[in-house]
Amino acid sequence: MSYHPGLETTSTMSEDAKRSKVLSIRNVVNFSVVADSILDIADLTIEKYEFQNEIELPVELRERALGIIREALWEEIDRLKIRRIKFHKELIALGYRTVNDMFESRESNRGNS
Repeated sequence: MSYHPGLETTSTMSEDAKRSKVLSIRNVVNFSVVADSILDIADLTIEKYEFQNEIELPVELRERALGIIREALWEEIDRLKIRRIKFHKELIALGYRTVNDMFESRESNRGNS
């Protein structure tokens, strides 16, 4: 851990505390809303299919199709969750690099004065 002149304290957070802080980034996705949306999207998809093909699916086939659509949509949500975690990690790394560059620049300017 490095000390930077001008800062009143240095971070003494343990690795567990740092990990906990990263994991506590507020979840901006409300998955109960997503679940409702997935149900709506699946229903809308079937209705659109029926309308475009001028048919009405039998109840059993409609339920099977709804299940398959919902499963595919949840799989996509899972992929998005993974991308979101990766994106958060990239943001944190960028923030760290930025503040680190700022202090390195500050220290090199002091050496030149």
